[in-house]
Order: sequence, then structure tokens, then C-alpha cells
Amino acid sequence: MGKIFVVGIGPGSEEFLTHAARRAVENADILVGGKNALALFPSLEKPKKAIDKNLDEVLKFIKKNRQKNIAILTSGDPGFFSILERILKNFPKEEIEVIPGISSMQLCFARIKETWQDAKFLSLHGRKIENLKIKNHKKIVILTDSNFTPNRIAKFLLKKGNKKVAICENLSTSKERIIESDLESIAKQKFSGNCVVVIFDTGFSNFEKEVFEKVGQIPKGRVAAYKEIARAVGRENAARAVGNALAKNPLPIVVPCHRVIKSDLSLGNFSRGKKMKKSLSRSEGVEFKGDKVKPEFLFTFYHS
Repeated sequence: MGKIFVVGIGPGSEEFLTHAARRAVENADILVGGKNALALFPSLEKPKKAIDKNLDEVLKFIKKNRQKNIAILTSGDPGFFSILERILKNFPKEEIEVIPGISSMQLCFARIKETWQDAKFLSLHGRKIENLKIKNHKKIVILTDSNFTPNRIAKFLLKKGNKKVAICENLSTSKERIIESDLESIAKQKFSGNCVVVIFDTGFSNFEKEVFEKVGQIPKGRVAAYKEIARAVGRENAARAVGNALAKNPLPIVVPCHRVIKSDLSLGNFSRGKKMKKSLSRSEGVEFKGDKVKPEFLFTFYHS
């Protein structure tokens, strides 16, 4: 029985092909990979099987040649959105060896000089753009294809507000292009499908940050109405939006959203329930008449 080597060949050029990957490819009897991956090894006279959309046919080919050592070439790193998942479902682990590679995501973050331990990674391959949900992350990374180009993604995401963004296109090739801009600008440009999109500070909009800041200024033992917070951030008619922002509150201790109530002095919603909201308010010295806060505990910001 031969060995199956799942080999990460990097983002696309020989420059980022590791010695371990090259050694695994050279020792294999058969090469399996996409057209561009196989093109990295033109001088190797070995049987080659191109990976196309019919993955079932590729798996049948691998099973038919199990007596030989097979190198399956994957772009980037095998553990990051690759054929490795299908291979693990169809073959025993003891028959598989995984050779890591440099992913396009890694190279993208190197190019834009940013860290990626705090990033959330998404792929739109085989998915609908309507299912793309972006929230509560400092950095979102999206791998694109010919169906979901950066400009199409930007147009969709602009409905939820503009964001800082970086586009890394055709990494490690002669057509490499790095653009750092915003969604509004990216939506007007054209790109190939071979891109990495990095969206920054997608957790909260400027409005939400302003709301959190104002709520943090409400003194202990006092409460403010949603409408008052809206006025304080310059959006007088956005009381409902204030409530929606506070529903995303990541730090209830720093942003005391239990101190925000309705204009009629009733408590309003709270993630941990109205009972808890009332208990927290009372513990800070706020007094109630029935289920409503006494008017003397209402706090207002100074408005110029």
C-alpha cells in the first residue's frame, strides 16, 4: 500500500514552495492537483491527474492507484479550506501524510504588515453571499473566487456601513496587487477571483462605539433614557438603534447598559432579564415606584 501525501504548495510561485513539499512531490509516483499546481513541476515526468469540479472522479482515481505513492497538491496550506477534508473522510489517517505550506492568507497578512491571531476566517466557496455575516471581530478574512470578487463582496457589505479593507490579489505572482482602502472604493474597482479580502474593525460601527462611550459616562446610581443617549451622540431619532447597539455590548461592566431605560421610566429590555436589570439598578442606589424608576434618578447629558 502506498502513501497519500497531501502537499501544501504555497500561494502559487516556486519562491514559497518549501523543501519538504518539493521532496514529497519528487518522491511520489503520481501527482494529483489543479492545473496551476501541476504547472509548478513541468520537469517531473510522472503520471498526473488534474483536479476539476468532479471531486468524486478524483477520489476514484486515488483509490484505484492506492498501491503507489500519490502526492495531492493543494494551494496554500492543506489545513485551510482544501481537499484535505475530503481525503480524511475517504482514507484512513495512517495512510495519509500532510505537508504544510504557506497559505495565501499568511502571505497577505505579511504583505499588509498585520497580525492574524485575532482574525476570523470565512470562505464563500459553494455558499450564498446573503449568508455572509460579519460582526464582533477586529479582522475578517474572506477568500474569494470568480463568483465572489472583492468588488461584489464590498457592494454587499456596504449596506451595513463602510469599513477599512485590504485586498491582496494574485499573491506571489507577477500580477500581485495590494490595495488598502475602504469598502466604498473597492466596490467601484475590478478584481480577479484570486484574492484575499481583509476587513478591519468589523465588530462595531462608529455609532455603536459612540453609544458605548456615552453609556459608560452615566454615573453610578443614575439612569438615562435610550432617547437621551441618541441625543448625546447627535442622532435624536435613533433611540431604537441605541437599543440595538447595546444588545451587542461586549463589556457589560465597562458599558453599564442596565443604566439605560425607556423614556417613560420603565426598564426596557436587558440581556439577562428585567429582574436582573432592576436588581443591578437597586444595588447602585436607584429607587423605583412600582416597575418604573423615580424621575429624580434620571440623568441627562449636557447638550450645547
